[in-house]
Amino acid sequence: MSCFNAKNGFSYLIGTLLGFFMAGNALAQPFQLEYLMSCQSGDIAINGNIAVIAESNIRTVNLETFSHSWLNCSSIHNLAISGDTFVGQTASSNSSDANIISYNLSTNTEIAITAGGYAYNPDIDGDIVVWEDYSSSPDYAIKSYDLKTGITSVISTIIEDNQNAYPKISGNNIVWRSYKNGIPYLELYNIETQVHKTITHISYPWHYDSFFCIDGENIAWFDAVEQYSSLDIFVYNIETERIKNITNSQFEDDVHPYLKGNTVVFYNWMTQTIKGYELETDITYDLCSFGTDYQTSYIYDDKIYCISHSGLFKLTTPSPAAWYCSDAQEVHAGVNAEYIYPFAQEAISSCGYNDIFVRWCKYTPQQSGEVTISTYSQAMDTVLSVYNGCGGVELACNDDTPSPVSQTGSTLTLNVTANKTYFIRTAGFNGGYGAYQLEISPNICSHTLRSDANHDCRVDMLDLAILASEWLTGN
Repeated sequence: MSCFNAKNGFSYLIGTLLGFFMAGNALAQPFQLEYLMSCQSGDIAINGNIAVIAESNIRTVNLETFSHSWLNCSSIHNLAISGDTFVGQTASSNSSDANIISYNLSTNTEIAITAGGYAYNPDIDGDIVVWEDYSSSPDYAIKSYDLKTGITSVISTIIEDNQNAYPKISGNNIVWRSYKNGIPYLELYNIETQVHKTITHISYPWHYDSFFCIDGENIAWFDAVEQYSSLDIFVYNIETERIKNITNSQFEDDVHPYLKGNTVVFYNWMTQTIKGYELETDITYDLCSFGTDYQTSYIYDDKIYCISHSGLFKLTTPSPAAWYCSDAQEVHAGVNAEYIYPFAQEAISSCGYNDIFVRWCKYTPQQSGEVTISTYSQAMDTVLSVYNGCGGVELACNDDTPSPVSQTGSTLTLNVTANKTYFIRTAGFNGGYGAYQLEISPNICSHTLRSDANHDCRVDMLDLAILASEWLTGN
């Protein structure tokens, strides 16, 4: 649904990645490329951890268990999937015999949605299937089919030389590219309100469906502000009816957006980098770099799935990303090499600014006393804070403590209790991310104080209370 069509999207991505790795280069961020399985066609639709693959027959693969099964259904192309139902067309897009079918993976039921041919580029969300239909007058129609009711509806028809193509659906909203009086446009139709509006004209009549996508209330596409200028990524919010240029790169081409929630993933031709953009914070960040001919992305959990004609791969973090407190990684006294990945997850700290990219660690001291925690990074300005638990109280917070190692590192000192776990949150100031070092230095006494009952390197009233208690109880 909405943003992902593997055949027109991922077909060249992995071949490029493999060539880049074999050439001795490395990704800008420490992601790993993992080969999952072979596939011949590159025509794959993914929903969650289920992949549907169009080869000589249709097969499904569970991407977690790698169990697969062959389906007894028609051979189809241009797959799209939503939930346990996928759709496709029965012939290529230049064939008059192409019809749309759906297949339910739970009931193993196939439905012939069209029968007159000339039906192409289906998409599905929930029970609604949409496609472009040239089978009868009016020509070049966008149609929908309700899997529950079995009713086919005409969403948009030809207007003069209007060519309607590449429909995509998310919820009640359908978006497609039209071509009116020699000018291409993006169109929007709401199934519930039955309101049809033209969003904007576009500079080029792109003849493939990966130039735009929709998810929820947002529509993303790439285009030039004017013909022959550089390509930028634009996002239209259906609720506010506003268009936002999120890249505005004057001499670089940003293309092939993939949209999920408030995150837009796209490709920059000049730097050959996959980038991300957060709609809520207006922060742009690099995901990874590789060679030419990138098409699109598909994100599920912390994985980016990549598809080529030779196989299915995923791009993953080499170790737990730990951007949730509940996934905090155990660290020990000394220097720990860590990495913050550019995924916005949790609220900012009290002393930082827009420090949304996070890595959580947890530390359990072996003895009570003072502990100094420091961070050093050449990639970002760090923000450091410590909590007494996930969702608990912030015990200390520090943004900048200049040192010979880093002018934008962070250092804080706090009293800790032996065998109690403390949660350390490291983030990048104003959307920063990257590699850093986390150093934990317990302030151990250089000499033993006989009256230091709680071993915090000082003798005070707490020690007197402990000694008195031990004397009174005979311990």
